[in-house]
Amino acid sequence: MEFYRPVLDAMREMFGPERLTYASNWPVSERFAPLATVQGIVGEYFRSYGRRAEEKVFWQSARAAYLIPFVRTSSPGMGGRSWVGLSR
Repeated sequence: MEFYRPVLDAMREMFGPERLTYASNWPVSERFAPLATVQGIVGEYFRSYGRRAEEKVFWQSARAAYLIPFVRTSSPGMGGRSWVGLSR
């Protein structure tokens, strides 16, 4: 992760977790590293700033940008939250 830290630091400082949304460059990124590795680098970086920062980058910012509502459920994987309105 240290190789990517300067770029990740610059993005975090310019935009903050509230305005960043994770997106992979898969399948192109597979030429350099497996998808799990790419996600792991970004996850490890933002996790070091706390769970709230990691959740914002990996799902909350996208939910806000696309105006996707959520409801409380018993799903432990998302802190009791679940996507609503995504199925047709």
